[in-house]
Amino acid sequence: MAISRMQAADTALVGLLPDAMFAGELPRIRDTVQHYLPVDDPRRQYLEDPAQYDAKHPDPAGIVPANVAAGTGPDKGAGRYRIEGALRGAYVTNGFTRGRLRQFNKILLVAAFVLMGLTLLLGFIDASWPSSLTCTKALNGVGEICPLGSSSNPSDVFIVELIGAAGAAMSAVVSLSRSRSVEDPYMVHVAQAVLKVSLGGITAVLGLLLLFAAPGIHLESQWQILAYAVIFGYSQQLFTRLVDSKGEELQKAASPTTKQMSSPDG
Repeated sequence: MAISRMQAADTALVGLLPDAMFAGELPRIRDTVQHYLPVDDPRRQYLEDPAQYDAKHPDPAGIVPANVAAGTGPDKGAGRYRIEGALRGAYVTNGFTRGRLRQFNKILLVAAFVLMGLTLLLGFIDASWPSSLTCTKALNGVGEICPLGSSSNPSDVFIVELIGAAGAAMSAVVSLSRSRSVEDPYMVHVAQAVLKVSLGGITAVLGLLLLFAAPGIHLESQWQILAYAVIFGYSQQLFTRLVDSKGEELQKAASPTTKQMSSPDG
C-alpha cells in the first residue's frame, strides 16, 4: 500500500513540476517506463521518441484541444499528459506484478507447510508399524540394516527425514548463492528455502524406498542409508528448479533495480 501511494504521488508530480525540474526528472521517468512496460506499448514508444511516434500516429482532428496541444517539446502541452499516462501505466503494471509475486510467495509457504505436515505424518505412521520403511535386509539375508542400528526403531523415518532436510538445506544455500541480487520485499527466497527443506525430508524417504525396491542393490551399513538420505534430500532440487526460475522471473519484473527490455511474453 505504501509503495502504491508513493507511485501515485510520483505520477501526480509530473503535471505539477516546472519545466526545468521536469526536464531533470525525464530520464528517470523514461527509465521507469522502459523497465515496466513492454517494447510494443505505445506509451513507451512515445516516451522514447515523441517526434517519430507523432509522425507515425498523427492525432485525428478535434481529439486533442488546441490549447492542450500547444507546446514545443515533450515536456509541455499534450506531451506532458502523455508522459504522465505512460508513468501511470508503468506503475499499474508494476502493481499487478507485485501482486503476482505476493501471491506466489503465499503459495510457496502454504505448499511448504503442507509438505512439512505430510513429513511429520509419515514419521508418526512409520513409528506405529512393527517394521520401518527405511530398513532393508542385510547383504547375507540375515537381520536388517536400519538408520539407527540393526533393528527397526520408531525414530528411523524421523532421522532419515532430518538428514534429507539437511541435504535440502545445502541445496537451498547453493540456490541463494547463485541467485542474482534483486529487491525482494516479500522474501520469496526464504519461502523457496522452506519449501526445499520441507520437500527434502519426503524425497529422502521415497528415494530410499525406490532404492530398496531396485533389484541387485544392497546396502552394508546404516551409514550408507544416511548417506543416500542426504543425496535424495538434495535431489529435491530437480523438482524445485522450475519454482526457482518462476520466482526469479517475478522478482526481476517487480524490482526497480533491473531493466526489462522486452515484452513479458518474449
